[in-house]
Amino acid sequence: MKRLPWLVIGVLVGVAVWAEPERDCTLCPFGDLRLRLEEDWASHRSDGTLRKDRLRLRTRVRLGARWEASRRTRVELRARVGAAEAQQSPHVTLEDFQGNPRGAADLVLDRWQIEVRGEHGRWSVGRQAFPFWRPTEMTWDDDVTPAGVSYRQIVAGGAGSLRLGYAALPDGMRDFDGTLLGAQYVDTRKLGELRFISAGGLMALRGDHPAKHLRHGDGERDYTLFTASLRIDARLAGRAVTGGVELIRNLERYDDPADSFGMAFGDQRSGLVLFIDYGSLVKGAWLFGWRYAHIEALAVNASFAQDDWVRWGSATQVDASDLEGHELRVGRGTGRRSNLLLRVFTVDSVTSGQDGNRARLDLNYRF
Repeated sequence: MKRLPWLVIGVLVGVAVWAEPERDCTLCPFGDLRLRLEEDWASHRSDGTLRKDRLRLRTRVRLGARWEASRRTRVELRARVGAAEAQQSPHVTLEDFQGNPRGAADLVLDRWQIEVRGEHGRWSVGRQAFPFWRPTEMTWDDDVTPAGVSYRQIVAGGAGSLRLGYAALPDGMRDFDGTLLGAQYVDTRKLGELRFISAGGLMALRGDHPAKHLRHGDGERDYTLFTASLRIDARLAGRAVTGGVELIRNLERYDDPADSFGMAFGDQRSGLVLFIDYGSLVKGAWLFGWRYAHIEALAVNASFAQDDWVRWGSATQVDASDLEGHELRVGRGTGRRSNLLLRVFTVDSVTSGQDGNRARLDLNYRF
């Protein structure tokens, strides 16, 4: 039975790649495949001891279908392979060159939703992508899919959008724990060759009860996150240039003696992200990028933030906060639907001696 998910995925991938749908199809398969070579080295735990260096070959497989039920209604279903206990990562280890366990390869549904589009807005109901705009994944990982209802209304003559969302928060991929309630305004303006995208909003994450998988009390703790973001798109020497900033502030106060993690890091509630990219990943083009992040321990809910920068946490849960560091990226568009991307991270903990270095080389294909 352990091989069944791989058998199903293999059949679906073969069908989708062999019979790529036309753009205007009524029932459209879609998905993406990734092959990743990942190395971690010179990484210390919070007590100063050295972690064992690690080199792994990994993969990500996500497959789904969209049904255009009518001109205004769309139904979407997507499945992925990975550990059912992990809401942040759908990656599976094919080979660990140090002989460590490969981990689970469960088949789970990570999206199931109905979308209804009107003239001035769009409703989505079900398990869906994060409903709020952000220029990076530092506050919320793309793979974390809450289940609920969201609404996006186009305002200000099409230059702005109001986004609202209410959803259950994932605890792994088969359970839920706590709720998300948020509102955000996104504004898009053009000034000559420049485009400015700015956004501001509040997101309330409310804990419910002790979680099965989330770490450090994240299933019980409340977070009220204010975020403000700015992205600027331009062109330099005929190539795209994108840069910007994210500001994060958790407005909650932590004074409950029962929450030892909150009491210990209650003053660590701010985050800053800077980023710039030159070029793109279209076929035949190069991309060069840099990111800087300073994310304090309680600036975000670490159970739902990005899982790229560090190997801190457990086998299925990443402690994606209390970090400061840099990311460098170099990429090449290898085809109309494929690219090769190298990302190198160097990170230190804000509050302890924990640190690490990581490199990832990804071959990505989508259809």
